[in-house]
Amino acid sequence: MVMAGQWYESGTFWSVAVGALLTVLGFIVGPLIARRIQEARRRLLFSMPTATPLIRTTRFSAANLEVRHDGRPLSHPHVLEIRLTCQGRHDIPSAMFDGGQPLRLDVGVPIINVLDTDSSPDTAPHPVWAADGTAITIGPSLIKKNQTITFALLVDGPNPQLTCPHPPLIDVDVQPGFSEAPGLRLSMSTVFMATGGLAVLAMVGLVADLVKVLGVAGVTSAVEVSRVLGVLGVLAVLVAWRWRNG
Repeated sequence: MVMAGQWYESGTFWSVAVGALLTVLGFIVGPLIARRIQEARRRLLFSMPTATPLIRTTRFSAANLEVRHDGRPLSHPHVLEIRLTCQGRHDIPSAMFDGGQPLRLDVGVPIINVLDTDSSPDTAPHPVWAADGTAITIGPSLIKKNQTITFALLVDGPNPQLTCPHPPLIDVDVQPGFSEAPGLRLSMSTVFMATGGLAVLAMVGLVADLVKVLGVAGVTSAVEVSRVLGVLGVLAVLVAWRWRNG
């Protein structure tokens, strides 16, 4: 029989206490992790991998060399490749375009002609787009997850720069950058979750070691129970993460 003044020596007490601590931490840390991942699920990356001048000004250039398009001379012709990639685990539906406004990819110089467009994978629908002055407008249209939309543009200007001013998409992170391969993104997520799991297990180990140092009766069972609860807690976080992200 455990005396009233010796409640802290009960292995059952420490098992329950550690379990309660892990439960509370799970309720606090789990939603935070899920929220971070939820917020980063939809992301659009825009980039300009190439900007090739058609006339290179050097001391060997012919003075009478010029480029024309439909009879119109171009003073600073460039061929640009611009890309838009939906990086994430979910599609971006047309309803996420606020007020039905299109996304604008502005190159800062007049677009003379759209030479080519491409969308991959082939199963993804081609979005609605148009050339508008110095910009390509896209949408409102469905953009599938991991879809990449590419434009080849003929422009006339000395220093084309790609920007995306005031993106109208709701709850979508639109930013410059090059997309990563899906396998790499998966491995990064795996590393993140594994690191979090190891952190939880390390915390459980510290609690168990503290109990051991205190020399509490019944510590062996308490340590074993706490470690089992730690593993279950990590598994619960992994299951919740997978469920929240489809």
